[in-house]
Amino acid sequence: MKQAMEDGVSVVLSSVVKDVDQAVSRNINGAQLLHELLSAPWLCALLKIYECLLKFQRLTPSPVLPYAAGLSHEALLSSHDSVAQSDYEPVLPPLPDEIPEDEEAMRIVCLVKNNQPLGATIRKDEATGDISIARVIHGGLADRSGIQVF
Repeated sequence: MKQAMEDGVSVVLSSVVKDVDQAVSRNINGAQLLHELLSAPWLCALLKIYECLLKFQRLTPSPVLPYAAGLSHEALLSSHDSVAQSDYEPVLPPLPDEIPEDEEAMRIVCLVKNNQPLGATIRKDEATGDISIARVIHGGLADRSGIQVF
């Protein structure tokens, strides 16, 4: 029922225009204005657009090729796998092959505040695991801050 009603908008409008045209010929009050309104080109164009939209609303989009729907899912899984396999940690240079065993290993850590290096060397006590400040570089941020390090 609804389908026939939606498809027949132009037919119904044409019928109404004919009825109004007959009313104009009988000189019924206001019929001329109604006839001009219903015969307006913009209303006809609007109704044609409405009918086209109704037709396309009923159509469900389908893939161009039968296997196209699976391709998008496969591409999604492929991109997920490539992102999951990527290593986003920084690559550090390899350690030198010849490290003397009697030499103390040192880890360099840069402490930065307000885009300025702190200017201090820290040391870890291997026995206790405590970290202490070994030296403060003169003129560095730690020295200028006035904090006394003992």
